[in-house]
Amino acid sequence: MKRIAAAGIGAGCITALAAGWYLLSPFAAVSGCRNAIIELNSERASECINFPVLREDLKSELPALLEKQMQQDPEMQANLFASFGMVLIMPMVSAMVDAYVTPAGLRTAFEIAKSSQSGKGASTGDDGEAAAANRSAELSESLKKSSLGYKGFNKFQVTGTKNDGSTITLIFNRQGFADWKLSRINF
Repeated sequence: MKRIAAAGIGAGCITALAAGWYLLSPFAAVSGCRNAIIELNSERASECINFPVLREDLKSELPALLEKQMQQDPEMQANLFASFGMVLIMPMVSAMVDAYVTPAGLRTAFEIAKSSQSGKGASTGDDGEAAAANRSAELSESLKKSSLGYKGFNKFQVTGTKNDGSTITLIFNRQGFADWKLSRINF
């Protein structure tokens, strides 16, 4: 009888731990992505992103954002060539998203950030640590103006508020049991 009770308690504990990890995993994923950005670690940051899905989302999101901004700009409204420019820019936006929203594009962006923080090449020593500390402080300040939460069992979103009051939302989708990938950005 004691063995059955012990087995039941053990199974209950394992179930509780699995449920806890299942529910807390998106918070761990967001924290891991944050740390990868602070460290400018493109490999770890790439693991946080579902590149094919994000590319398709950005291809539909960016043209709508550009069109909205053009409609709000009085100078563009008065410009007769604005709509012609929009027609020309859409294929360019699509090609740029295909070229840059990749692991290689992220690696290049991080390398540029590393070289710009030191002024002449990849940072080392105190310069790298100071830049990482600055990135950490900036991200921590941004997260103070952010909200995190589930939007269903398989979607988790981080919504940040900019200084002008506008928001940006990062949407992570569950991949498997407790793995989360950035798959959408709403501007």
